[in-house]
Amino acid sequence: MNETSYAVQSLETSNKSVLVSGSAIFDGKTNRQFGTLSARQTTGMNFFARVQNERHAHAAGRRGENFA
Repeated sequence: MNETSYAVQSLETSNKSVLVSGSAIFDGKTNRQFGTLSARQTTGMNFFARVQNERHAHAAGRRGENFA
C-alpha cells in the first residue's frame, strides 16, 4: 500500500451480526484493485487506523483544536 491506496472492506452477516471477511486494496491514483487482505489482516489494519486517529485527536486536543 502507498499514500493514495485505500481499502474496501467485505462484510458478511451471521446470526444477526456483521463480520469483516476481508478487504480489497485499490490504488488511489488509478482506482484499480491490486490486492486483497484476509479477515485477520483487515482487523489489524483497522486497529492501526484507529490508533492513528486517536493519536491525532489527542494531539489536536493538546493544541486546543476542535476535533470532531
